[in-house]
Amino acid sequence: MADSVIDKVMRRIEELGDEVFVAKDFWQEGRYDPVSKALSRLAVGGKIKKIKNGVYCTANIAENLKQRDPQAIKMAVLAISRSYGWCTAPHGETAKHFLGLVTEAPDIWMFVTNGTSTELKVCDIPIKILHRNNREISGLSFTTGLVIQVLKDIGKESLDDEMNRKINALLSESEKAVIIEESKASIIWIHEAIKKICSMELAEAI
Repeated sequence: MADSVIDKVMRRIEELGDEVFVAKDFWQEGRYDPVSKALSRLAVGGKIKKIKNGVYCTANIAENLKQRDPQAIKMAVLAISRSYGWCTAPHGETAKHFLGLVTEAPDIWMFVTNGTSTELKVCDIPIKILHRNNREISGLSFTTGLVIQVLKDIGKESLDDEMNRKINALLSESEKAVIIEESKASIIWIHEAIKKICSMELAEAI
């Protein structure tokens, strides 16, 4: 007997591990409506947690969201963005917090997107998403979008060698290579700043 959609979805969830997911993430397991119903039934049965309409996660991630863990918040926002086909990146102090430049968590977690501006709550965490033009967001990895938004928040005139070294030290070599490549379409001063940051010798960045 062929597996039911709910069986296929549950097996896929087990393969994914701790994650936040939406119906679109299970396109291989079935059509949208049956998958949505399967996720809802799994949540009702206590197999997964519902954190927002159409957005679900494993129990560990739900607990991490209650603790306002940045990684869990990131996963939730990216899952919501996937459901709408948006590209999204942290903004302002939220971006600095994700990168590690500031330790204090924001009261409102701010993001920018090429989609629609919206305000929402996930597990009582206030999240505000602002629309920006495609050039700033589209086609970028999370880390590239994060660094670009940090630089925009700091500003061209306030960006100095000390800050460049701090940012350099927070990025891996593989992340630097991706950021340089993906930022080519950014405004000139952003791309030049990224090249300078990423080309610094590790000894200088410590």
